[in-house]
Amino acid sequence: MPESLTIKSTTFQQSGKWNLHHPYADPSAPELITVTSDGYGLDPDFQVASIDLVYRWVGIGDRVREYQRIERLGDGFWHRGTVIAASAVSKLIQSIVHLHPEPQVLSSTTHTDDYPFWAIELADSKGNTVLLYSESNAPNFAPWNVVYNGAIYAQFDGQIATALPDLFDIAQGQTMAAFWWREWEPGYLTVVPAESARSISSGFSGLLPLYWDFFYAPDAQNGELSGNISGIDWSADVGDMTFNWLSDLQTIELVVDDGQTMACTFDTSIETDSDLVGVTQHFICPVGKPGASQAYSYPIRLTYTDPANQTYALSGKLFGYWEGVTVLPTTPYPEEIGKILESSPVWQDLLSDHQIEVLHFVGAADPATGMIDHHWKADVALFGQVQFTDRILPYSVTIRNVVIEGSKPIHWDIDRSELEVFLQDVLDQPITRRFMEADLNLVLNLYYEEVYGDPLIREEYLAACADLPAPRNLPSPGQPLRGFCFNQPREFYGMQILLMEDGLRIYDLDISPSSPEDAFWATLLPSALQPQGASPFREIFTRLGGQGVSVYWAEDASDSEVRQYNTMFESWGVQNETKDHGIFFPQMMFGFTPDGRLTLINCQAP
Repeated sequence: MPESLTIKSTTFQQSGKWNLHHPYADPSAPELITVTSDGYGLDPDFQVASIDLVYRWVGIGDRVREYQRIERLGDGFWHRGTVIAASAVSKLIQSIVHLHPEPQVLSSTTHTDDYPFWAIELADSKGNTVLLYSESNAPNFAPWNVVYNGAIYAQFDGQIATALPDLFDIAQGQTMAAFWWREWEPGYLTVVPAESARSISSGFSGLLPLYWDFFYAPDAQNGELSGNISGIDWSADVGDMTFNWLSDLQTIELVVDDGQTMACTFDTSIETDSDLVGVTQHFICPVGKPGASQAYSYPIRLTYTDPANQTYALSGKLFGYWEGVTVLPTTPYPEEIGKILESSPVWQDLLSDHQIEVLHFVGAADPATGMIDHHWKADVALFGQVQFTDRILPYSVTIRNVVIEGSKPIHWDIDRSELEVFLQDVLDQPITRRFMEADLNLVLNLYYEEVYGDPLIREEYLAACADLPAPRNLPSPGQPLRGFCFNQPREFYGMQILLMEDGLRIYDLDISPSSPEDAFWATLLPSALQPQGASPFREIFTRLGGQGVSVYWAEDASDSEVRQYNTMFESWGVQNETKDHGIFFPQMMFGFTPDGRLTLINCQAP
């Protein structure tokens, strides 16, 4: 008799191995964005010390990239030797209103071949920074995103854009051709998630000239922050100086926990393509292992020297969490969406013991009110924990097609009973039991979708093979699409295995036998794919439920190893196609043995 399961409550205080956190926020930072009678707004008394702007444009036409800075000097504001009226600065502050909390940075694209990007950072004398960001080509570049101390807000009426001409003189990009497509919802702004704000995950503030060029990640095992400053070489004026923001870099320094300045190492590589010069600075900052600390926050300083030997320092801060933390937005979904969803008994029930993240959505926003509940269609992930036998396993379940129309819920895929059946079916599989025995930190990643529009997986794409479950459209009436994988915590759309009514099918499996992440999968390979006396294969994969298995060996494999591999494959006696450093078997597919190991199936065998 199958062993029963119990879904355990998952909260930010009791998140188990999920280790849930909201985006990094400085607990000492003041509350600068507060609720008003008309949404949220920036404190009107915000005292500006500087305003940095970087603008980028791509499309059919000449690329544009511009950096400008306004500084408060004494009682006035200055920009490239010119006084800026205090009233113009005040107008910008007063424009940061009508804000709505959002889980993600948003964008709206109304036409093609005309793509502006704006990043504007306001700083006060105490070092607090507020980021204004847009990558929209809708009127007034709406929606604008306002990011402060881990929280994201959206402004849908574009008022921020109206304050910029009095502060900056930007020669904006001009497209030579564009195509405007039909409005999805006339009178509404179609919005979707944009790229994640750089000030949220592996975040940074300051460094505005490098906003689209600066990338890094923490490495707790080695006690390092490492990354790249990488992009097309470009220059901008700072006062009476001109700096190349990539190739003029001289030093990178951090201020570490004991107040000491620590130099980072970096090396430079340059690639030239036609009239473009690409520069990459790879840097490593050995800050020391974090110990019990999960968060980090380090001031950073980049020093530049121009051809006249003048220097300039670009300052900012790096902040975030070390590995092992799952970061969920401060706002799980827009307030008006939450009110609708939370009125559903099914939704209330699932949220009573799960946390949620909106993965992707498309919404029709009212520019005047900022409400996005007229039409909202989203994919979401639930984070939970299940007790099974003597284990508590963290799991995620991706749910497609959460739909709201006319402020009413229209479609929602899964309820508690369906989730429990899904979990039970996955946990009862021999392959799952093998992973549970081998990995005490196992994470289950589930995917669930019912019929809503066209099927995601079409019958003709699933190859018929031997006694594998028969191909069919998934999802289809009475047959939801149920897939799962192991230890892929942020790959919410991944499905290594399809769970069908009549058995399991490998759907998308990519094994690198020498990789620590795939070490256990490698032990489950059939002996025919575990060479004796030669190096393990570099990669073994099959894609999207189709017929065919690809096997690749190391590019530097010795001639004797390659001969041994080919001898192995010849003994199979099946059709194959030679590839560079590998071979493809168009007739083969993976299946499972009754005890949960991988087996090779010859689909053409009688």
